[in-house]
Amino acid sequence: MKKNDITHTPLPVDDEHLKDLYESGLSDETILSAKIRSISAYEATEILGFRINCRCLAFPYLNSQVGVLDGVIRLKPNIPPVITGRPAKYLSRKNSSNRLYIPKKVFKDLNIHHIPLIITEGEKKALAAVQAGLSCVGLSGIYCWKGKSKETDNSNPISDLDLINFKHREIFIIFDSDAVYNQNIRKAEIDLAKELTNRGAKVKATRLPHGGSGQKTGIDDYLLIHSPESLLKLPTFNPLLHEKIEGIRNERKGAFSKKRNISDLVLQEMYKMGGFKQSPVGEKYYFENQTSILHSLSDESFCTHLSEISYINKSEQEFKYLLTEIKQKADLDSSTCNIHTLSFYDVETNTLYMNRFNNSFYKITPNEIQSCPNGKDNIYFKPFRDCDSFDYISCTPEVGLDLVLDKLNS
Repeated sequence: MKKNDITHTPLPVDDEHLKDLYESGLSDETILSAKIRSISAYEATEILGFRINCRCLAFPYLNSQVGVLDGVIRLKPNIPPVITGRPAKYLSRKNSSNRLYIPKKVFKDLNIHHIPLIITEGEKKALAAVQAGLSCVGLSGIYCWKGKSKETDNSNPISDLDLINFKHREIFIIFDSDAVYNQNIRKAEIDLAKELTNRGAKVKATRLPHGGSGQKTGIDDYLLIHSPESLLKLPTFNPLLHEKIEGIRNERKGAFSKKRNISDLVLQEMYKMGGFKQSPVGEKYYFENQTSILHSLSDESFCTHLSEISYINKSEQEFKYLLTEIKQKADLDSSTCNIHTLSFYDVETNTLYMNRFNNSFYKITPNEIQSCPNGKDNIYFKPFRDCDSFDYISCTPEVGLDLVLDKLNS
């Protein structure tokens, strides 16, 4: 049992469990605050109401009304038992109701509608996001925002959702990166978006990128190597667009009419989120206002992004028609602006602009250095997906140049 490095308070967590929590980036302070602990097989059996033969990692839930522990605990067993033919990674008490995992720091934000809220799957992921300074709650499963009614067999939204003021609130649904090809996750994403939209929320979905070796990543994995600001700048899309597209596909109309209507619908959504830009030499781009991302229409990454937001496979005729329509719209509607690569010096204002490679740039004048989102002052920089972003480091003359260079890409 390890002691906390700062307070020397013993962490009530086995080494094996501690390794698991650290891999999600959770600090000792977060682990202690969340009351996470390791428990014996005997205690796990008492909690669950059925026999379990291994130690477990326990995640206590707070009372949804007053924010204190109320005895509800979800367990992660060292050896997942096979239930209905599949290993159960997490366990709850038999016949218990689904609950929303609300980290303690988030309770004060629940009723403040102007604070954006992230909804993800899993306790560790929610804690990692909150530790990074974001407001986030966790589902115990992608469909666990619903529960069976005692009176009927119908599934209804859980009462914990009523604690959140959704009216006019920005909600970001951020599930694991395999949502890009997992139809079950995408369906759950759509169903949740529909429920929250009905409650007045402005719902967006964020698609996490896969890991460097193509492995699945969650929000905790992403925040291990990226800033929370970077997370919020990832491309978002309206998950309800898929349902509207399916409605068009089911209409009794010809194939060409359906393709045209789907393209019109996707273009309407794109115009809500941004607009088309053109360089002086005729290169076409699409700029997203919220994320400050400049997409090159000739780049394969734009096709991938378009496929994700439209839920249309790149190999389908609908997609090829849509891409043609977008390029034609760009020819007609693009506003011409200077689009730079690495840096740009404005002689008239004595201002240097430097690409930070993260959809932002530094604006450098004789008096200050300011970080600005792409598009500020009508200045745009091309995306460089293989370059690391950097930060300006303020230093005194006696600080060695080697130190500065070492920190630039750390």
